Amino acid sequence: MSWEGGTVVGCYFCLDAGGNQGRGNKLMKCYCACDMKFFILLAITFLLASTGFAETLVTKSFVVVIVHNDPEGVVSSDNITYVGVSRKTGKTIQLKGRTVHKMEADGVTPDVFRGYLFENDGATYWVGRHGELTVKSKGRVILEESGEWQD
Repeated sequence: MSWEGGTVVGCYFCLDAGGNQGRGNKLMKCYCACDMKFFILLAITFLLASTGFAETLVTKSFVVVIVHNDPEGVVSSDNITYVGVSRKTGKTIQLKGRTVHKMEADGVTPDVFRGYLFENDGATYWVGRHGELTVKSKGRVILEESGEWQD
């Protein structure tokens, strides 16, 4: 991908004014963070090579890919991967975590799915089933955003 006179050449992610993919369209301007999209797709491709499935949450500041490393159908898992990409800087973080469920009366059987929990160097990352993203460090909320799950 290269820039020529304020337009992008070779961008496969941007759309032109007609909603068509760029594919090197020299008349269109690039308005997105193409490099970030490339790295997101690269991370997803790498992680999905040996996984069950993935979900993507898009918030104001982040794109979060949740990768289920167990086969589809596994209800409760300690083998979930979080790949977070800053929409501003393009920086990524990859974490391992687990699903969180409300438990049935027996205390063993998972019931209602609540979200995902990840931990990293004293920080806790919570991704809720309704699209909430919360990061806490030492008991303080340092990020709280809501987003949309993508199909």
